[in-house]
Amino acid sequence: MAYIFGAIAALVAICVYLYVSALALVYVSTPLSLIGAGLGLTAGLLAALVVVCVMLAGQSPVRAVRTPVQAAAKQLPRQRRDRFVRRDLAWPQYFVAQVGLDARTAASRLTSMVSATWDGATSNLGQPWLWVFGWPLLLPAGVAMVAFTAGVAAGAAFAAAVTAVVTVVAWTAGLLVAGLLRAADRTWQTVFRAGGTCPRCYEFSRIPAYRCPGAHGGSDRLGGKDLHRDVRPGRLGVLWRRCGCGRRLPTTVLRAAFAMQACCPRCTEPLPRGAAVDTDVRVPVFGAASAGKTHFLMASLVPLVRADGRGGVRVALADEHSERVFREYSNVVDAGGQAPKTNPGAPPVAVTVQLFRGRRRAMVHVFDAAGEALADSRQNADLVYLDSSRTLVFVLDPFSVPEVRDRYGGSYGELFARANPATEEPQFSYDVTVQRLRAHTVDTKRQRLAFVVTKGDLMAELPSGASPADSPAGVREWLVEHGLDNLVFTAERDFGEVRFYAVSAKPHAELPSPEEPFRWLLSTDRVPLPPTGLGTVRR
Repeated sequence: MAYIFGAIAALVAICVYLYVSALALVYVSTPLSLIGAGLGLTAGLLAALVVVCVMLAGQSPVRAVRTPVQAAAKQLPRQRRDRFVRRDLAWPQYFVAQVGLDARTAASRLTSMVSATWDGATSNLGQPWLWVFGWPLLLPAGVAMVAFTAGVAAGAAFAAAVTAVVTVVAWTAGLLVAGLLRAADRTWQTVFRAGGTCPRCYEFSRIPAYRCPGAHGGSDRLGGKDLHRDVRPGRLGVLWRRCGCGRRLPTTVLRAAFAMQACCPRCTEPLPRGAAVDTDVRVPVFGAASAGKTHFLMASLVPLVRADGRGGVRVALADEHSERVFREYSNVVDAGGQAPKTNPGAPPVAVTVQLFRGRRRAMVHVFDAAGEALADSRQNADLVYLDSSRTLVFVLDPFSVPEVRDRYGGSYGELFARANPATEEPQFSYDVTVQRLRAHTVDTKRQRLAFVVTKGDLMAELPSGASPADSPAGVREWLVEHGLDNLVFTAERDFGEVRFYAVSAKPHAELPSPEEPFRWLLSTDRVPLPPTGLGTVRR
């Protein structure tokens, strides 16, 4: 009988348990499941968005950051590997380098969070009492966990979609603006023939390096880490860039030219203010040793610089080296002396003159190399300024012309001694430089040549008719008549335009000013110049 009562009691207990469980399933589990689904979905969405926002705010302790050091080490994604370009120590633009890292970091963080949540929720599932008495609550908990996971996934998908849209818009706008700004730089430089010429190594560049004015240590200065070698809009910034030191810097050459110190990208020598924005004209002077190149330059530059302020044109020397050379030139011109011989073992003398009229600005670089250096193929290979010059001056010593020497050398020995004629034949002194240009693939047809016959004041002491006329056509005719027809024809064939001049380094009533060849060469570059007729002005 006891067994019967026990069985009945157990059966009643089971029925009661099932009845209560059914009631709990209907009135507890189902409502809680609905509530849990909503709360889990909301919590998942919020958790995903909080993780993303915290990371974007820079507060995530595990966030990977693309640093300026990595940018300088060429570790930007899809970056062109150009071994000739040193990357700048600057923060890469967010949508170029950081957005991908943040997306991967966010995905990793959310995955870890969901995994940890599931691990915590399922840690007690092995307890028997939970399955016996708490199983009605397992369904709401499971639904809440699934909803939480779905919420995290939905939040991640939403954040990814927004990020993708913003990234595409940023890339599109950035490429458009960067392209327009680069085009503006290039158009300006093309229209105004702007560039930067180094007075030390003679490198010509349209994109100088710019020195950051921010806080940099001595090691940065010595190592060149404070230099920004390509300030064009790009991966490091479109309108502005952030230097590794934290200083905000402008992009584009047009904006950087007057905000930072421009430097030569090759040797890091400081360039004059306005480099790569102002019209840049390089005028190499070549010819035989003792042809009168230096004296011709002196007589041309001294009156030009001393004409500062005339005709509304400001004239200034661009650097200390140019000022020092100009003082030496001025002393020789004022004393009426002879120019010292150019040292063939020293670098070519470079003088840079800046000219301003209103907003029109130009820099004129004049290079004077020793005739011996020009004649030596090993030395003239280093004269890189020849490669980027649009204008050149060939100086010919009339006393070195064989026909003049043979006809007058004997009877005018004292005059020839004072003239100190060049020993090289004119044809050789011309050919050696032109052959060097061709060897360096320079298209001389795109260059203009001023063919200058010097020492006109001394030639005037010869009998009437011995010296060249004062007009370009007359000078050309004189050269042809005195046996240099091959040189004349060769020059006219080699260069796009040639004009002939006979000048005197000292004032002479019947000869044009030594400035005239320069004025003609600079005319196509629209360089502002003071009025003519200045002569060798003294102070």
